[in-house]
Amino acid sequence: MPKSKAKKIQPRLSLGTKTLILFSLAVTLILGCALGAAWWWMGSLVDELTYREARGHALLARRLLGWPIADFDAANKRLESLWLGQLPQVKAPQLISLDLAKQDKSLADLARQLDEPGREAKPVEFLAVPSATSPRHYVLALRAPAQGSLQDPAAQTGPIQGFIRVSPRQFGYWSNLLTVIWIATMAGVLAMLLFQLIAHRMFLRPLRQLRRSADKVAKGNIEVRSHIRTGDEFEQLSDTFNSMLARLSDAREQLQAINRSLDVKLEEVSRANVALSEANKLKSEFIANVSHELRTPLNSIIGFAELLTEIANNQTDQRAAKYAENILSSGRGLLEIINDLLDLAKIEAGKIILHIDKTSLTGICEDLLRLTAPLTDSKNLQVQLQLAEDIPLLETDGGKLQQILYNLLSNSIKFTPSGGQIRIEAEMTTDDSLAVSVMDNGPGISKEDQEHIFDKFTQVDTSATRPHGGAGLGLAIAKELAGLLGGELTLTSELGKGSAFTLIIPRILTPVPTTSPQQPSG
Repeated sequence: MPKSKAKKIQPRLSLGTKTLILFSLAVTLILGCALGAAWWWMGSLVDELTYREARGHALLARRLLGWPIADFDAANKRLESLWLGQLPQVKAPQLISLDLAKQDKSLADLARQLDEPGREAKPVEFLAVPSATSPRHYVLALRAPAQGSLQDPAAQTGPIQGFIRVSPRQFGYWSNLLTVIWIATMAGVLAMLLFQLIAHRMFLRPLRQLRRSADKVAKGNIEVRSHIRTGDEFEQLSDTFNSMLARLSDAREQLQAINRSLDVKLEEVSRANVALSEANKLKSEFIANVSHELRTPLNSIIGFAELLTEIANNQTDQRAAKYAENILSSGRGLLEIINDLLDLAKIEAGKIILHIDKTSLTGICEDLLRLTAPLTDSKNLQVQLQLAEDIPLLETDGGKLQQILYNLLSNSIKFTPSGGQIRIEAEMTTDDSLAVSVMDNGPGISKEDQEHIFDKFTQVDTSATRPHGGAGLGLAIAKELAGLLGGELTLTSELGKGSAFTLIIPRILTPVPTTSPQQPSG
């Protein structure tokens, strides 16, 4: 038996690559979430520190300037000089008068909101200026004194006079961002390298060993074994794999032994088949020769029996006439059996020659009725012929068709009780197919007997005292002839309700060329 070549399937991505990709995505997601939360918290902390420093600077500038401020330009210059002495590394705050503030839309809106009627004025109002750009600016509102001492900050709750604007330092925003990104990248790379090392040692290496072993098995080497010592499920899988290979090896050895035994048996069966073929050939030749040799003297016996019957009837010798009639009846029955044996031998030897010609089914049926009239009259049987009017001429072997219908009709006559009915029906089932049925109201055939009714030498009643003679070849021959005519023969029967044999054949028979064996010499 040829070995089937296993197709090697190459995966698009290895398990290690898939695992590394999935782990990288998981690490990226986890680090992103963790560092994002840390970045948000750090941003909040930076904003808080910036706010506190800017507020302190604004309050310090207010304390250095004092109040009230008559000239904002001079106060700005004085603040710069004073600021250099206090915090030289920090940019000095800037005083903005109300007139200048009105030129800045954000400051003008802020001043208008702080002076809205009904809004409570506070001594210290430090606010962030809305801006779409960075760095962020903060302002401390400067109000005119409302009551009390001019030097008392709590009394400064009058209308807005101006602002102190502070630009605080940015506490390493971008450097912090780059640091976080660098730390996250290094942590991710380190985690992936560590995971790759662990995955290779714990998962990928044993899996690759199992794959290499499986590839060798796929190529036909089932003696290979997997040696994995990891102390975990991979080792159990390796042991199971080795156990499976061991059983497979044992099964192969048993199969090889069985194959060798089968080869011996096959050779014996082959020799037996040759012997059976020779025996069957000898059997067919024997039946044909014996039947041929028996038919010649039997025809002479039937002829002399007919002559004796005629002589006995002329001499009114009833006993002689009865004996001669018995001889004649027995001889005709024996001749019918011999003819069936000859037909069966010809069919088995493939010597049946089909003579295809235009055939009238009506003519065949009428000839059969005339031929079987003595038998039906002796049993007082009613035979009805119902043929459809649209049946055309058939192109088939009329002799074989007549022989099939004769066997079916004679079978019905034989088993239908006296006074019974037989009906022959025919119709076109399709444009190219014809169905002919022979039906009777005889005893019927059981389901068990229907399975073997078309077998050779088979009869429903097999007892030695059966009332009906014959060798049980009529239906078998009819079945074989139906196949030669390109059709089939079926049976529908029920005990106590009669039987119906239906022959379905094509309207036009197309002969199949066959090579017949040589006629045995007689």
